[in-house]
Amino acid sequence: MLFTVLRREDKYKAKSVIDTFAYRVGDQLGAWSYRGLNAFGFGLRGISFITIPIIAAWLALSVWLGHKQRIFVEAQRGKRVAPSGDIAAPEAA
Repeated sequence: MLFTVLRREDKYKAKSVIDTFAYRVGDQLGAWSYRGLNAFGFGLRGISFITIPIIAAWLALSVWLGHKQRIFVEAQRGKRVAPSGDIAAPEAA
């Protein structure tokens, strides 16, 4: 989640936008992409190979965002972050 360091109220406001807009637009773009690639003659196997670089880019982006999140949380807390990989944000009091 890209909004883990937000206050609880802001998280719920953002969640409704993500649920109604981002997920549905993503599903529609995925369906259009499949149909478009299929129209160019790509079968399921070809489409699967095309998505491998996209998956690699998403993986790299998530690792980078996780690193930035950890730095942001560390700066907010003023403490050292444990090397366990936990990047959860503190809950608003």
